[in-house]
Amino acid sequence: MTDNHVPATAIRVLVLCLLMLQLACSADSQRDAVASRTFEMPETGRLTIEAADLEDVTQVVLILPISDEGPADVARETLIANLGGERLDTKAEPIPERPGRFRVSLSREQLGQGLSMIEVATISNHPLGLRRFVLDVKNGPNQGSER
Repeated sequence: MTDNHVPATAIRVLVLCLLMLQLACSADSQRDAVASRTFEMPETGRLTIEAADLEDVTQVVLILPISDEGPADVARETLIANLGGERLDTKAEPIPERPGRFRVSLSREQLGQGLSMIEVATISNHPLGLRRFVLDVKNGPNQGSER
């Protein structure tokens, strides 16, 4: 007759492997949580971010205050331009639970460093119909923008 029992050492190794797999999955979820960072643009229209705050970030979310006469559930055409001449056309999506606030999601590479202008087309009766913001991603402490 054959012996079908599993040695205690094999069980310990299997349990150890499962624990290591669980820790690895936990570390991945923690890394994903850091991969996105949200910044709120002040009503003044100018936001400064330290580049060091974006080191482990892959996605940057900007919350913009946009109050206009347009419907709250309609996205707004948005242009992001920097002093290096790079331009990105995107949309500011409404945040249903926060009226008057819109979300712009960018990859870290799209954000770059230095000064950028964010121009949002508003839905209003004003002839210009734009809201502008300034975003400054600084290189380091007490350093100005390079572009």
